Amino acid sequence: MRRNRILIAAAACALTLGASGCSSYYRIRDTANTDNTYYTKSYKSRKGVLSFKDARTGAKVTMQNSSVQRIPRDEWNGAVDK
Repeated sequence: MRRNRILIAAAACALTLGASGCSSYYRIRDTANTDNTYYTKSYKSRKGVLSFKDARTGAKVTMQNSSVQRIPRDEWNGAVDK
C-alpha cells in the first residue's frame, strides 16, 4: 500500500514538472556559413549530422558543421518572435 502511494506521488510530480513548460531553447549556427543561424527547441545528432526544425521558418534542417548553444528564453523570444 505504501509503495503504491509513493508511485502515485512520483507520477504526479513528473506530470506537474512536465506540464510546467520546462523547455530548452537552442541557437544553432552553421559553422560552414557564418551567416546562417537557426533556433529550435530540440535537435537530433547522429554520426556528426545534426537535424532539427527551425522555429522561425518551420523548415527541417540537416547539417554537418554546426555549433549548438543553449540560450535563455528571453533571447529565444527576441529572435523567434520577429
